[in-house]
Amino acid sequence: MRNDIDRKQLFPLLAAAKPKHNLNRVVIGRNLKFSFEDSLLARFEYEIDNDQTLVITRIDSATWRADIEETVYHVQERELSGRIVSSLYETVMEICSDPELALILSEIYAWQIDFHNDIRKGDNFRLVYEEKIHPKGTKKVGRILGAVFNNDGKKLWAIRYTNADSTVDYFDLQGNSLRRKFLRSPFKYMPRISSRFSYRRFHPILKIYRPHLGIDYAAPTGTPVLALGDGKVVKRGWNGGFGRYILLRHNGMYSTSYGHLSRYARGLKVGDRVTQGQVIGLSLIHIS
Repeated sequence: MRNDIDRKQLFPLLAAAKPKHNLNRVVIGRNLKFSFEDSLLARFEYEIDNDQTLVITRIDSATWRADIEETVYHVQERELSGRIVSSLYETVMEICSDPELALILSEIYAWQIDFHNDIRKGDNFRLVYEEKIHPKGTKKVGRILGAVFNNDGKKLWAIRYTNADSTVDYFDLQGNSLRRKFLRSPFKYMPRISSRFSYRRFHPILKIYRPHLGIDYAAPTGTPVLALGDGKVVKRGWNGGFGRYILLRHNGMYSTSYGHLSRYARGLKVGDRVTQGQVIGLSLIHIS
């Protein structure tokens, strides 16, 4: 109305935009831009977020085309270094006030460093990363290209590399991937899956739908149960409906749990370190 646009033109705009973005849900504070030719609306732009803009252009008197245009950032490389006093997060925030950088760095080293327990005062890091500058002048962190982290006297390198299949990993100076993959199954031989992970699974006994946040295997009683990855035993004991239960923490981000065990591996106790593929217990009927 403020731009003197005929209200009838609103409906074709909404219809054209719908496959790309719902214009009935615009966000307060985002920019709208109208362009005219011969007093007729010819182009409409809506800033969806900092990275995307909805653009609707007139094809003819009755047809409009909607597209999503990605924001083109100016990218420059920056270097950052710091020494840990209390935590990685606080150190990064003191240097550049960007929590995203601390999050990305912790994800890269998630398999090598437990940032909750392994960080020591005096640990230090150095990295090269991309800073992305928005056309409006705002800045955000892009990719970390390389880093070295000195943790408790151990130097850990991380070099970004794009693989032949276009996936991206970080590698050390010997070419070893920093990513540690989980085993696909906690059994040496893959048994039948009797119940999959689901937010809405029909319970066979209670006859109701409720979440089933795990995977059940129809493994014979006494089948050895393997640790899906290197980790530390943080819980070993009875856990309600899970029965005999083990919780492994693999790093600062990932943990796996194992229930319905007939018994635990001999000598296994809380605080023990386990390796990927190590037998941690025996199955009862099935495990989650």
